[in-house]
Amino acid sequence: MPKKALADPHSDPRVQSAVRFAAVTKMTEEKDSLTSDFKATAKIADKLEKKVVNLKASLQECKEIWKASSDLNDSLKKKMEDKSQAVDAAAKKVAEEHEASMAKIYKIIINL
Repeated sequence: MPKKALADPHSDPRVQSAVRFAAVTKMTEEKDSLTSDFKATAKIADKLEKKVVNLKASLQECKEIWKASSDLNDSLKKKMEDKSQAVDAAAKKVAEEHEASMAKIYKIIINL
């Protein structure tokens, strides 16, 4: 008895329907997985954005502190320069008074 030729299983509408259903199910699972990944990524992005905002605020605060420190340093330098000039002027005056006193003493000694 001759063997009956087997029909192509993919030509059966039930097989084609099952294959389509499996493909749609797989695509739906992949879509759900991608959606879940997207939501997780969006949450991470939100957290990073908040951290960036906080870092920008901290950086601005640091800039303001640096500016205040720099201004204070400049002010202190100016005061030190002013005091140094005042000390130099006082030292010069003392030296001049000392020279004048020594000149008076010298005149007194010469006139003796």
